[in-house]
Amino acid sequence: MIDFNIPFYGNEFYLNELLEIICNNTNDYNYNVFCEQELKGGEIHENYNSKVNFHFNNPRLGMVKNWNKCLTHGENDYVTVFHYDDLILSSYSKIIDKYINAFPDAGMFILGYKRHSAGLKYNIKKKLDVFFDKSTFILKPNFIQAGDHAIRVLRERGKVCSGVVLKREAVNYIGLFDENLKYSSDEEYWYRMASCFGIVIVPDILVSYRYHNNNYQYKTWNNDDFWDKMVETRRRRYLLLRQPVKSDIEFENISLRRLATSISNYFLKIGDEKKYKIYQRYSNINQIK
Repeated sequence: MIDFNIPFYGNEFYLNELLEIICNNTNDYNYNVFCEQELKGGEIHENYNSKVNFHFNNPRLGMVKNWNKCLTHGENDYVTVFHYDDLILSSYSKIIDKYINAFPDAGMFILGYKRHSAGLKYNIKKKLDVFFDKSTFILKPNFIQAGDHAIRVLRERGKVCSGVVLKREAVNYIGLFDENLKYSSDEEYWYRMASCFGIVIVPDILVSYRYHNNNYQYKTWNNDDFWDKMVETRRRRYLLLRQPVKSDIEFENISLRRLATSISNYFLKIGDEKKYKIYQRYSNINQIK
């Protein structure tokens, strides 16, 4: 039912943990790993190739092009691009199948996740869904029609992590990740999808989102064009709204200022005074007019 495609470009230890869980699951998903590098540990390929198909990009594609290769590969009705350093919970496939059957018109399923550190100092659990039945205190799934409301709901939920399940028909309609937004094309993509197709906020925690010292985001913060690309992503998100109001642009600017503050604190902590001052300045100005 699902093409479960994994872009790989990093630490084989994390990939191995994910594949071990996958191979213990009993489902008919089509599992693929798209490698941007050779696997140094040949046992990964040998241990899992009965259930997982390995593809090696030669030459290397880069992150977003590899995501797009994952997005287009396969013929099942649904597809997910799942990051190699995150984990699925054992109940993943059973619960996802249930929601797909319950909401056949949805173009995108956003999953609950828990966030944990691998060598960092924090361990935070979070549910993406806040639709709350106060009479029974049970989190409930919610289908949201496409359009401005869906964009705002998604935007206010904050981070969308690995495991977003997309309807193949919807992917074919809206196209691929924008390769020009090389650091945050996924952020723009989820909102583009929500503008055209209904979404489901899945309350169940199905993904473990791992923070570690090799997270790609830390490396991108050092790139000279990172901030311009991030501002462009948020501007695109704003422009997707058919009937924007003043609070929408305020939301984007506040979001960017908070991000700049977080990044400036990171550079302060590692002692990069030049980058700290740059992002400290960004944290005090509106980027989107």
